[in-house]
Amino acid sequence: RGDSRRALHYSTDGLRLADARFAKYASDRSKYGLASVLGRIYWEQFNLGDPEGAKKNLDRSLAIREELLRKSTSTPQYRRELASVYADRALYYLPEW
Repeated sequence: RGDSRRALHYSTDGLRLADARFAKYASDRSKYGLASVLGRIYWEQFNLGDPEGAKKNLDRSLAIREELLRKSTSTPQYRRELASVYADRALYYLPEW
């Protein structure tokens, strides 16, 4: 198992860069990158015990992925990744084992 705090730090830097890229180049490609970074940050926050921060980023990733799929319904990758985010969201609401 790696260093979750360091991973969260790097992912947070990646989110800052992805947000800046999207602000400058509001394209589907930059949205896709932003959604991917949000998904990585979700897992790190969740693993570090920040469920509220994790849920915020998961929901943001979900909204972006839903928008991308609405615009391009024939892209299999968008469908797969949206399904994965839905699965993550379901896991978020499962009680502790």
